[in-house]
Amino acid sequence: MSHRYTIERTDGAVFKLNSTLKNVGTLGQSIQQSVAQVHLPQAIAAYNADNLIPFGPLSVSLQGLSNGNEVVPWGQQQNLLLNRGYLLVRKQGTNRNWAKVAVSRIPNYLVFIKLVNYARTGQV
Repeated sequence: MSHRYTIERTDGAVFKLNSTLKNVGTLGQSIQQSVAQVHLPQAIAAYNADNLIPFGPLSVSLQGLSNGNEVVPWGQQQNLLLNRGYLLVRKQGTNRNWAKVAVSRIPNYLVFIKLVNYARTGQV
């Protein structure tokens, strides 16, 4: 399994970490948890204020999950699946993916997943 993380500071500095760094997977998980701890409350507040919260090619709002062309209401989504580095989203009643997005294209992936879970269940 390979790991790649891109970290962008508020001053614009960018750092890239990959599997050449020993234990980068563990480091990446720690970074994601820390980022989620800071940014998830802000994302939930923006969601509750009826703002559109972008995460790369997908966006989250009170109306549902958007891929830029279509919004799927929260009640019409099956579970999100992670398969070989891709996030798969299906609409209820269909056998095909409504969205297939590389996890690497979803910034702050853990914040995204936790916000989607909050939108679907009302719980963090």
